[in-house]
Amino acid sequence: MRQLLTGIILLLVPLLDLQAQDNTLKAAASIVPESTHHFLSKYEGTWTVEVNEWSAPDAEPEKYTLTAVFNMTLSNHFLQWSQTGVAPGGPLEEWASLGYDDRSGQFALVWLSSAGPQTETVEGPWIEAGRSILLTPACSQATGHQRALTFTDKDNLLLEQYTQGKEGPYKSREYHYSRQ
Repeated sequence: MRQLLTGIILLLVPLLDLQAQDNTLKAAASIVPESTHHFLSKYEGTWTVEVNEWSAPDAEPEKYTLTAVFNMTLSNHFLQWSQTGVAPGGPLEEWASLGYDDRSGQFALVWLSSAGPQTETVEGPWIEAGRSILLTPACSQATGHQRALTFTDKDNLLLEQYTQGKEGPYKSREYHYSRQ
């Protein structure tokens, strides 16, 4: 009986090893960037950022310029950038990370800013017609606040921010990114 069990185990070991190899291959495939991540990687580089900022819907915009550096990070799955410059209130530093969740089919953007300090997480779908992503807050309490990121072309991006005002949402900030 012992010899029979030993023989069965010896026959099963190669099958278990094949299963382990299959799981390893599946895990490795999950860390290979998909076409969405390759698309995002085309935006790596240094950018000039022209900012228009409105304090109210009918106000004249305050204008200032930032410099941004975009890099792919975490096994080329996320487009991360930092931008710095001087805003009307003084020195400004902002950091963002944009990624695509294969499971949900949604993009997610995490935004951090020294103006406040502010943090924000927004998510949303790709809109092919406008080559853009409409990002809404992950937190349902932040109604009326949205961001729209438009990939104008390989050398230009537009990020628009909408804020909830007394009369409803209004454009509170826009970032025009131009590749240097």
